[in-house]
Formats: sequence, C-alpha cells, structure tokens
Amino acid sequence: MQRTIERTQYILDRAVVNFTCESSINGLTTNDLKGDFRPYMPSLYPSAPQVRDLPGDKAIALIRYYDSLNEISQHVDDWWEREGQLAVNIFNMLMHVVEKSLRLGLVCIREFDLETRCPPPYESWGILTSRIERSLDGAANARQRHLDRAEKHRLDPVKSKEPTAYRKY
Repeated sequence: MQRTIERTQYILDRAVVNFTCESSINGLTTNDLKGDFRPYMPSLYPSAPQVRDLPGDKAIALIRYYDSLNEISQHVDDWWEREGQLAVNIFNMLMHVVEKSLRLGLVCIREFDLETRCPPPYESWGILTSRIERSLDGAANARQRHLDRAEKHRLDPVKSKEPTAYRKY
C-alpha cells in the first residue's frame, strides 16, 4: 500500500509541474509520458486473504483508496492525447482526481499505521503524511496562481479581448 501511495504522490507532483508549465504559457514542455501518470496497482487486492480478513473500517478505507487508483488510471486513458483538449484543463482535472486519491490514502495511512510500520528511508524526507500534505499544498498553490493569472488577464483592457494561448493536445 505504501508503494501505491508514494506513486500517487509522485503523479500529483508531476501533474502540478505540467499544469504550471501549461498555465504560465511559457512554452516549456516536461516530456512526461503517459506511463508517468499511471498509478501502481495493488497486488493483494481483492482476492488476498489478508484483505478479506480486515475489520470493517480498514476494509472500507482500503477499498475506497484502491478504487481511486482505478479512477486515476481510467482518467489517464480517457484524456491522453485526445485531440482538441486544452492541456491546462487536462492537468487540472488530473490534479483533482489524484488529490482525492491522496486524501483517501491519508485515511489508509492512519488506519494501517503506515508511519510506524514503514518509516522513511531517510529522515530528511519526513514522514509520508507530511510529504503528501506538502504535495497537496503545492497543487492548491499552483491552482491559485493559475486563477490569479486568469483574473489579471481578464482585467487587462487589451489582453482581455484576446484568446488565451493555451496549448491544445
């Protein structure tokens, strides 16, 4: 489970970078591939006896989190290189889907006491919960910067009449 949560955090971080590049219209590309946004899928779910024997709250938390990984995977399949989509919208939506998954992952971290069971390999990394919270904050900040740029564009008497030059997929 920890490996899937860490991968999901990585996906959010990459989505934020891509969203920021697309939002700022600076011409930078990240060269990320479709596989960079694929979550790691669980290997013990749902047929493993360890999963079937879980108490109710833990089982529900685990199922909800693992279902959210499927949602991320389906989202990536649905939008990757779909013609005509604005890249900034694609990465914004991906950020929302992954943020939801990470919030469900935080519930699992508490339910399964992952902080104690799986400490970080390096103390400087910080615990998994704090790393996730930093990533969630980074996503919220990137989205706010985007909204601020859009508002500035809207209020500019010259630029507000021009279309925004977002790149299409």
